Amino acid sequence: MLFFIFFSVFKQAINKNLKFIYVKPTKTIIHVVYLLYKLGYISGFSLLKHIKLENLVLKIYLKTTKNKNTVHKICSFTSLNKRCTISLKDLWFVSMNAGVFLINTTMGVLSIQEAKKFNIGGFLMFYIL
Repeated sequence: MLFFIFFSVFKQAINKNLKFIYVKPTKTIIHVVYLLYKLGYISGFSLLKHIKLENLVLKIYLKTTKNKNTVHKICSFTSLNKRCTISLKDLWFVSMNAGVFLINTTMGVLSIQEAKKFNIGGFLMFYIL
């Protein structure tokens, strides 16, 4: 459930050209944020302790060039009641001309290129252009 909230907050921040966002961290969200950082779609992130709530909060710094975010479009493949899977055989039919597909596997959140390296399929999460 929290992943869908993260996805919608991230998408709204992209549309509004925000500099950073705050989200509640989970293991999956931290994996996704680390992968986005590694691929160069965000400029950084930090785990903070909220003073009033006394909970951990993840602050994500969005990367901008010429006052525009580096993420131009983001599309989700999962919803609360539907998950789209991709098998190992189907991974090789995905062309990687532009953008990145993120998939949730048994090894964590991976890009399609990493999933091809490990020969593993999983659930499609979203596509970033």
